[in-house]
Amino acid sequence: MRNIYLIIAKQIVNEAGKIIKEARATNTFGFSFKDNDTPITNIDKQIQQYISKRLKDSFEIQVTGEEDDSWVDKSKPYWSIDPIDGT
Repeated sequence: MRNIYLIIAKQIVNEAGKIIKEARATNTFGFSFKDNDTPITNIDKQIQQYISKRLKDSFEIQVTGEEDDSWVDKSKPYWSIDPIDGT
């Protein structure tokens, strides 16, 4: 039997990929710089928010990622994500 977490995670990633492809096709990328002077695009932020919300809604689990400062209790299960858009 397939793991439901993996099935749903793959679905979320595929949907996020479609959002990124559309942004690339329509050239709707904007960017800024983080406090450490590394670039971040508006799409990277959008994708992280999208993935985080979908994971939390699907699994009722903690989520943190590269583009935010979400605190998680590391003694409990959590997802750590790093959306990729080309920066």
